[in-house]
Amino acid sequence: MTAAHCVAPHGGKNSIRLGQAVYMGCNDINQTCQESGRIAGIFPHEKYKDASLEKHAYDVAVLILEKPSRVPVATLATRDDDPAYCATSLSTVAGWGQDETGRSS
Repeated sequence: MTAAHCVAPHGGKNSIRLGQAVYMGCNDINQTCQESGRIAGIFPHEKYKDASLEKHAYDVAVLILEKPSRVPVATLATRDDDPAYCATSLSTVAGWGQDETGRSS
């Protein structure tokens, strides 16, 4: 999973693209990751339009890998979990990559 504003055409020259390598199983930008793979499919949320609208509403995209990963997945909250995690709740996530200048962020 990634932010929709990071995928082409929204992400500019540093966009996530088909065939690009991804690294899994690390939680520090300087750490060696457990596994790598390539992106076979990119699916932004159907309601995502532009990063400037509604403060990044629906700013999420699902990445499909060429091969299944062996790295344990992160469990997402469901409606059976704490009501604070319902579909109408605002969530904040963090990650890293490259910013618009190509520097690691």
